[in-house]
Amino acid sequence: MGVVSGTVGRLERSFLHVQLVLAAYVYELTQSNALVGLLTTVTEAGMFGPQLYVSSLIEHRARKLPSFIVMHAARTVAVACMCAGVWVSASHVAAGLLLFFVACVFHRVLHGGSALAFTDIIGKTVDPRRYGGFLAWRAVLGGILALVTGFLVVQPILDRLAFPVSYAVLVGAGVAFTGISGFVFYLAREDPMERVPKRRGLSGVIRGGLADLRADRNYRLLLTLRLLMRANGLTLAFYVPYGVERLGASGMAGVFIGVISASRLASSPLWGRVSGGRGNRACLIWSGAFYALSPIAALAATRVPDPAAWSVPWLGFTLSLPLGVYLLSLALFGLALQGNIIARNAFIVEIAPDDRRPSYIAFLNTVSLPMSILPVLAGWTIGGSTNGLDGLFIVVAVTGALTFVVASRLTEVREDA
Repeated sequence: MGVVSGTVGRLERSFLHVQLVLAAYVYELTQSNALVGLLTTVTEAGMFGPQLYVSSLIEHRARKLPSFIVMHAARTVAVACMCAGVWVSASHVAAGLLLFFVACVFHRVLHGGSALAFTDIIGKTVDPRRYGGFLAWRAVLGGILALVTGFLVVQPILDRLAFPVSYAVLVGAGVAFTGISGFVFYLAREDPMERVPKRRGLSGVIRGGLADLRADRNYRLLLTLRLLMRANGLTLAFYVPYGVERLGASGMAGVFIGVISASRLASSPLWGRVSGGRGNRACLIWSGAFYALSPIAALAATRVPDPAAWSVPWLGFTLSLPLGVYLLSLALFGLALQGNIIARNAFIVEIAPDDRRPSYIAFLNTVSLPMSILPVLAGWTIGGSTNGLDGLFIVVAVTGALTFVVASRLTEVREDA
């Protein structure tokens, strides 16, 4: 049920991709890099900010599935309100945009809480040595659907329907798949915990997290990596504006999603194999390298010659050499993103205490929350300047290199790796 739910969830995210679909909608509606950054910031803060408090509410419960059901059902309602906001923005821009942003926040808060419950359920079920493979299966099956969806559904909708009706249709499809992915996991079976921990309030959870930071070097390094990964993800929110301004790639969010999905799909079996055989430390090291190379390729795309172009009529765009290099940068980002998702989640499940898994994971996410302000700061700093976007891509190339260095200092915890 976890694999099937994750597969449908990947399809849901094809229609609700924050940095590519939702950011593209906000940019086309407002032409504001600052609002694009604000969208990324509020959705990141909503996802991870309340997790520490949510962990204090569910950690002591013998079964987490009922909590997952309630939060996921409410999340489906929030996505429906997002769709309503997009629709309203066609005639009342300010009111529709406000409803959209508020619904986004609730959607991400509930997503973060249900993700904690899901991770704890799976952590009790899947052998940590096979956790990377479990995530890879979800990514492969979901990636196939996301790849087809990006090229053959999302892009034609954006190409053929008027704005913002096209985005309302995409978010409406996201409502349906959000509900389906949750319903599938409702059918999962969860055995109650053998040893139920005592309930700890928010202050107790915070004290426990601080004690873990003092005692565990790997935990401290994972926090550093978490902060760096937030910086590495900055470019994704600006790939659409950068492509529009520097390459004239207007209305290509569907193609961008397809390229990233294809990259994640093709690399998932490899990441799962490396995770199971070489360990998650090796995956994180390689992810850092790809995070550094992605913005370098994006910068190179604007500087290569443009000798010829080829029309791709069934996808509604023209492929040139600069655009090809730019799509390569997206593919490298997909490689890095997938390796990071599989390896980071698998690594922390391996080292997390069984009776404190929700708070152990939530502490890292919440402590790194201040980094979620980076996208909005980047948007305000850049303004309408393409030179500012160039500077942002250079900064992310440096943080990717730092990710490579920090990941190499982790200690592998599996003796068989």
